[in-house]
Amino acid sequence: SKINLHQEASNAVCLFNGKYYFGTDKRLEIKDSATGKFIYDDLAKYLEKNRIRYLYKDLADNLWICSYGDKGLVKYSKNGNIQLVSKGDLSQFNFRCITNVDKENLVAGTKANGILFLNSDGTTNLVDDEDGLSNLQILSLYVDAEKNVYAGTDGGGIYVLKDQKIVKHIDRSSGLTSDVIMKIVPYKDKGTFLVTSNSLCYMENDSVVPL
Repeated sequence: SKINLHQEASNAVCLFNGKYYFGTDKRLEIKDSATGKFIYDDLAKYLEKNRIRYLYKDLADNLWICSYGDKGLVKYSKNGNIQLVSKGDLSQFNFRCITNVDKENLVAGTKANGILFLNSDGTTNLVDDEDGLSNLQILSLYVDAEKNVYAGTDGGGIYVLKDQKIVKHIDRSSGLTSDVIMKIVPYKDKGTFLVTSNSLCYMENDSVVPL
């Protein structure tokens, strides 16, 4: 209310290139951090009527927008270049989250299609049920120092991937209180906090303790 955002759910916020980007259920809103004025530019127009689920500034200083709608996954560079990543075979994908695997490669989580690796050579690799992923809705992603990808699902626990292949599955039999993993948050370079649907857990060396 204070800054006159539209009165709708705000799912994400990111400071990028001197501007605040707000991802809401109906649009992308942009506010200049210096002047306080809202900006309706080409990117805001491009993402009209899309539900913005996640905003991420990558290690190469690009802004990634994960959305539900006709745009899916969008890459926005500092020079204002807008690139639709979810085209062709990915055109029907809705995206929930994204993060760097290393400086050049990224991994994204989808609403209903699994885990998508975006490689620096321009290729993509989808990990889905054919690769052993029992739940295709990815709610959260975390990458550790060894480049292991932890993918939190909506009912399937956590899948751990190495070199784009599933190597471990962590669920309630491993100590989780719920197999719905909303967020995976690193803590002091040791372990991670896990925000589940019904509690907070702590995981270190893949051992889970409910808090």
